[in-house]
Amino acid sequence: MEGTEDLYALLGLPGGVDGAAIQVTELKKAWRRRCLEWHPDKRPGDATAAAQFNRINNAFEVLSDAKARKAYDELQLLRRRREEEKKEMSAKRQKMVDDLQKREAAFELQRREKAAEVSAAQRLKEEIARIRVKKSQKKMGRNGIEPGKPVDIIVSEEDKDKALKVTWDLAGTPGYDVESLRGIFQRFGPVEDVLRLEKKKKGVALVVMVTAQSALEASQSQCGHIANPLLVIPLGNPFRPEGAENPPDTKTPAAARAPSPSPAANHATLAGSGFGDREDLVLRKLKEAQERKRKMDAAAKEG
Repeated sequence: MEGTEDLYALLGLPGGVDGAAIQVTELKKAWRRRCLEWHPDKRPGDATAAAQFNRINNAFEVLSDAKARKAYDELQLLRRRREEEKKEMSAKRQKMVDDLQKREAAFELQRREKAAEVSAAQRLKEEIARIRVKKSQKKMGRNGIEPGKPVDIIVSEEDKDKALKVTWDLAGTPGYDVESLRGIFQRFGPVEDVLRLEKKKKGVALVVMVTAQSALEASQSQCGHIANPLLVIPLGNPFRPEGAENPPDTKTPAAARAPSPSPAANHATLAGSGFGDREDLVLRKLKEAQERKRKMDAAAKEG
């Protein structure tokens, strides 16, 4: 992959000068969509899906690192210039260059260009090696695919504190699409991206906020319609950074608020093996609370 493949094209983005000007935020969005498109769970009959999925991840590793991306862009720029020069040469100039190449000056020029290309390729190789060593040192895990966890796979480590996993009952009403989810979570702060997935019985979405504080506030609030509430789980650390206090919950009546669990209890609940069972339990309790409220309203009207 070292410099021979168009990394921007792997992410579905334009290359060349346009690719070099693309912001990191747009790179992340493109990477998530391509991961979702090529995830092997989405292409069970495609033998090439796993290899393409890993190529997309490797391309993002290079382009999301500032130094590695600069080395890659420099190498591509040198190659584009050489190709453009060849195309722009007239037949007369090409003949002159051919003659000059027989002399020492032409040989020296060619040698310098080749040396610059080799140097750029070597820098890119070193930056890729540095990324892999850093990844290994942080024990980020293998590059393979964990079936059944597409949401976790397409969120980088640095974005996990800003990311939320959102689930709801697909059979319930109202339903939720990307725009409605974006509108719900914008009341907590700017939303960077929304990806909607689906399982057989549950709707699942990934919501990435611009700040970790916005994600924290959203995870501590009731979201969605009461008839089909949203279960919001943070993918990263669900607590405010050390030294900061949690804001008071002014949206929920005091009688209805549950006591705040300790950080250790929260970690045990979120990271335990019964995570999926907890989601179902919370949804069921929300529905039971809704049904009790409906009966109380009906009894009040009859009285």
